[in-house]
Amino acid sequence: ADVAYGAKVTVQKRQGPWVEVTDAAGHQGWLHESALSQKKLKLVSGSIEAGTGASGEEVALAGKGFNETVEKEYRKQNADLDYSWVDRMEKMVVTAPEMETFLRQGGIQSREGGR
Repeated sequence: ADVAYGAKVTVQKRQGPWVEVTDAAGHQGWLHESALSQKKLKLVSGSIEAGTGASGEEVALAGKGFNETVEKEYRKQNADLDYSWVDRMEKMVVTAPEMETFLRQGGIQSREGGR
């Protein structure tokens, strides 16, 4: 099952960098620790902000992929790789109108609602 960004999950157990979690619906699964955060996340839907946070054993899903710590370790272990295009892409800024045009031209619609 997929877990939405910002969803609260409860940690069941840890095995190395992997964490077994349960969501509010009772679905269980494994996530990499880099996809989790104990920080309170601020979600924005359209122009309305939705607050969420985590406490105790609950952990908020921060998003899949690298976090800063994982990226530094990966770069250290793969020093011979060229990261220049990744660095350039991280500096790119896409405006809201550009994003809306891209989504409209691609026929992409949100399953979650919004604008």
